This record gives sequence, structure tokens and C-alpha cells, in this order.
Amino acid sequence: VTGFDTPERLEGGVLRVFVAMARDAETAPHTVHMIVHDTLPSGEARSARLTKTLEGFEPGVIGMEVPMNEPGQHVLQVTVVAADTHGEDTVLFSLLPRVLIVN
Repeated sequence: VTGFDTPERLEGGVLRVFVAMARDAETAPHTVHMIVHDTLPSGEARSARLTKTLEGFEPGVIGMEVPMNEPGQHVLQVTVVAADTHGEDTVLFSLLPRVLIVN
């Protein structure tokens, strides 16, 4: 991971989450999933998932837009996993949960 961006406050609408990463060896995975876990103010949990293929060793950005219309305090956690051809995903990294206030 070379960087990430998630806001602390949002005026409703759409949350944009970005993770910048690069492959550093030929054995590194080519296909990854970024998963955004959201615990809503009601306690209900939901997730959104995006698949991205990384080519070569150049840095790439994975970005996702997630609807955020429920006002209040959300808890977000972003996880990136390597996609396995056998259906087994391996967690590459998981960012610490972050609080997001939606107005």
C-alpha cells in the first residue's frame, strides 16, 4: 500500500474511498478485491466490493463510490484481498476502522 484516503465527514450522498498500491514482485497477485465494510448508525452492517486487475509493477489506484444517505456516525473498514483462482481470498491488508460522520 502506498496510500489511502477516506474522509472524516461527509455531507450525505456518495463516499469515495481510494487505495493506492503496487505489485513489487512477479509472484504478487494480479487481481485484488477492495471491500468497504460499513456499520451504520442503526448497527446494521453492509459491504461493497470492487475487483481490480493490476498490471506490471506500476502503482495503481483502486477507487470505489459507496452511497451514504443515512445521517449519523458510521464505522468504516477497508480491506484489500488477493483473488485466488480457486475461490480462496487472502487478506493483503486491512485498514483500522475509521469513524465517518454523515450529515
